[in-house]
Order: sequence, then structure tokens, then C-alpha cells
Amino acid sequence: MRIFDFIRNALYEPMLAKIDVDDPRMLDFHRHILSRKPLLRSAFTSFYSDMAGAADHCFKVEGLEIELGSGAGFFKDVRPSVTTTDLREAPYIDRVIDAQAMELSNASVRSIYAINVFHHLPDPDLFFSELTRV
Repeated sequence: MRIFDFIRNALYEPMLAKIDVDDPRMLDFHRHILSRKPLLRSAFTSFYSDMAGAADHCFKVEGLEIELGSGAGFFKDVRPSVTTTDLREAPYIDRVIDAQAMELSNASVRSIYAINVFHHLPDPDLFFSELTRV
């Protein structure tokens, strides 16, 4: 076993230690973990509330509110008007959307939330073009 694998397995949430990151159940496992860790859930709830408040303060226009890469998150619990999206389908994901080719109308979006998403984008320039377009 490589040292990286050893450290990864030692630090990983025990529930996820043997699960492949591409396993379709990964989002469900993450969601379960978030639901049973009050401190972590509280941190996310505060963060979601702060982001929604900032959007309300800064964006005085109508339009969709989109969370890209929602994954196992629960932003919709805090902000019911948010459309949750991801590259994978899940019961708690409203739409499957690729952040670099959003199937959304021009100028239809009021705010985009993308929490821990940027590092997953193969072409950030393409993402920013889409962001500007929608």
C-alpha cells in the first residue's frame, strides 16, 4: 500500500473508507454523514444562510437561484427557492446540469451558488462564460 493510500484510509470517514469515489451511492453516504454530525450540519446551515442573505442584499433582480454541484448538501432545506443541481441524479437533486454547458436561458439566473465546485471544473474559462451568459 502506498503511503498516500494509508493516510487517506486512516483519515477517511469509516463509512466511506472502502467506497469508490465514483460509486453512485457516494452522495447518499455523504448525505447520511451530514445528517448525523450536528456541528458539521450547523456550519453548513450558517454558511447557507449567510450566502442567501448576501444574495438578497446584492441581487435586486428576479430569476432562478441555482446551486451547482449540490451533491449531498441540503441548501434547499435552508433556501427552498434554490434549484439544486449536480452532474449525478439523486432524489434530492432537482436537475442534472453541467456547469460548463448549462441548459438555462440567457439572463435567466438571479444567483449561482457553487460550494466546493471550482476545483472540479476542467475548463474554468468555459464555466465563467456560461456564468456570464445565464
